[in-house]
Amino acid sequence: QGRAGLSTLTPEERQNFTKWNEAYKSKFNIPFILAVRNASKYTVLSALEGRLSNVNSSQQEEIAHALFQVDKIAFMRLLEKVTYSQDQEGHGGFLTCHVLDTANGIPAYGMRIELYK
Repeated sequence: QGRAGLSTLTPEERQNFTKWNEAYKSKFNIPFILAVRNASKYTVLSALEGRLSNVNSSQQEEIAHALFQVDKIAFMRLLEKVTYSQDQEGHGGFLTCHVLDTANGIPAYGMRIELYK
């Protein structure tokens, strides 16, 4: 949120942001969620105003949109944690995971994990 410049809102922008945010929560019964990395305060204000003023949007559509935004946030955070550096054998960075076989309380061997966007 700091990168998006929300801390630099003018008094009028802050008033609009607060008013629109409360109206959004009231209308859809969920918080307004937006992946704000690489966004400006103008992008955030415009998105909030646009989604709030869309008279054809249902709560289900807004929930789907919010979940899409959560997915984007998680994906960006994951990319932030994975660095790519090629070793002498030509292999790059990688992720590891530890998956448990909860029925037996042991590591789950041979389980294939795929990450995709």
